[in-house]
Amino acid sequence: ENEQRITPQEVAVVVAQLRLSAMKEEDRHFLLRATVGRWSDARRREEAVAELSEKGFDAEAREVIRSLR
Repeated sequence: ENEQRITPQEVAVVVAQLRLSAMKEEDRHFLLRATVGRWSDARRREEAVAELSEKGFDAEAREVIRSLR
């Protein structure tokens, strides 16, 4: 359901906003693992990882990948 409501590009926008918020980094990473990391559409999940990396959000991209292990 999450993956049908948000695009990979919007994931990067949300991450940018969360980085500016008071949310702790560990909580932000957990949120990514629990949402984008659980997308069943592997292609869209990989697109989100690529988008995060392109925007310089490498740590967040690694957390999504980490959720797959």
